Amino acid sequence: MKHLKLLLAMILVAGVTVFIGCSDDDEPAEMTIETITGTGTDLESGDQVTKDLNAASAATDVPLDVVIEITFSKEVDAATVTSSTVTLSSSSGDVGLGLDVSGTTITVTPDGELERG
Repeated sequence: MKHLKLLLAMILVAGVTVFIGCSDDDEPAEMTIETITGTGTDLESGDQVTKDLNAASAATDVPLDVVIEITFSKEVDAATVTSSTVTLSSSSGDVGLGLDVSGTTITVTPDGELERG
């Protein structure tokens, strides 16, 4: 009887330890896009303008020489930002891009001017 009580006490302690040690772990926060802006030369005035490319409606009059800046909620791993993970397409195919990562921001610079429309 004495051994049975000791055995049950050890099982109880082990069970409590397992349940305490296996509590829910906090999931890492998801990475989200905070802003997407495009800066370039205005088509009509020739002045430098910045357009919100992440608005609820489609952006209009986006400069053809646009430089796109994407800001995320968390720091971006530069090794994951490549020409195979970031693409920009036009009616004539993919556009060549220069990519720069700095903290939470990716800067996308097209190799040439974009097409109208």
